[in-house]
Amino acid sequence: MFVISGIKAEVLRRLRTRGEVTVEVVSCRNVRAAREAEEGEEIFITDEFFDDIGRGTLGIVAKIVQKDIGESRVSANHYGDEMEITRARLRLRFSAMGEVERVEKSEVPRAEIRRSEHLIIG
Repeated sequence: MFVISGIKAEVLRRLRTRGEVTVEVVSCRNVRAAREAEEGEEIFITDEFFDDIGRGTLGIVAKIVQKDIGESRVSANHYGDEMEITRARLRLRFSAMGEVERVEKSEVPRAEIRRSEHLIIG
């Protein structure tokens, strides 16, 4: 399962309580994972930073309802210099709570996740 990391805890809480949320990611690993994952597929999202993910990391298993990969312009300074960054917007639907069993730390992060259908975590 692809992993999206470093998501704010507040966003995870909203996903758990409301059932759906849209997230936008810009880090290289997260954009790569979002690009590889297909709509309808489940991914694992967590508030842990990528380097801290390991066995026992808690997060949410979410289904990708919709995804949009594109470019955004950002200002580098007040003088008008701009640069483009690749970003991914994902509309996610809550599936289950999850815990990392094994993580594969590569350019496109993946993990084996143990699902928990009960909301006793967090």
